[in-house]
Amino acid sequence: MSFLRTVSITFGNQILIYILALLSNIITARVLGPAGKGQVAAAFAISNTVIQFVHLGISQGLINTGARSEENAKKSAFSALVFTFTNGLIGILVLLVLAYSNTNLVKNIPTEIIIFLAIGVPFSLLVTFFEAILLASENIVSMNIVVSSGEVIRLAGLVALLLVGSLTVTNVIILWLFTIILNSVLAIFLVQVKVGFSPILNFRYYREIIIISIKSFLVGIAGYLLLRSDIILLNYFRTSTEVGIYSIAVSLADKVIVLPKIIGR
Repeated sequence: MSFLRTVSITFGNQILIYILALLSNIITARVLGPAGKGQVAAAFAISNTVIQFVHLGISQGLINTGARSEENAKKSAFSALVFTFTNGLIGILVLLVLAYSNTNLVKNIPTEIIIFLAIGVPFSLLVTFFEAILLASENIVSMNIVVSSGEVIRLAGLVALLLVGSLTVTNVIILWLFTIILNSVLAIFLVQVKVGFSPILNFRYYREIIIISIKSFLVGIAGYLLLRSDIILLNYFRTSTEVGIYSIAVSLADKVIVLPKIIGR
């Protein structure tokens, strides 16, 4: 597939995702109000920050090793499952500690919401890692299907909850968990069909992935914290209502920042 076509498909997919995410944000903001939207935004900001740390930039390592050959892509696909389990377990433990530590970082967020988000950590990592495998093997259409399917399912779920009058903060989080699980199943299916798995217990191979990943992680984490620390800090010092109002403006700007990165990806 040509570079121009690859960029066009991915850019168009990101535009679609932006529109779907915007509609989802409008629904949640209108129904949950500023306080409810603030709880959701703060919960996801904390969860995504933990995910970003335990991710360790593994996607970059999987892309680098998986792009070398078809056999390496299969090995990297299996490696992605290993990292999903190990890194996901660490993420679960970190979020559970936060949930029961009574720290001000989660002062406006109910404990059960943090627990639901903790359960979703391995699935979030799996989706991200398998997107990297599909990208490395140049299955661009399949990768974009995985990327966009989550927003499609989420929007459909929000509309369904709205119609039955059950759109609450907790149900929004449960819907996210349900969505990421379905997205994981889709990602596994597409990787199995397009790439395949080659079981490997070679720690030198894992070490190579980690070394490449750490370099990417150290560069990317600073930028991520710069973009996400505002919500976490606001939740620490202020109320859910203020977080909700602020998060609406931030969500509109986020995709505009991300879109130019598509060419680099």
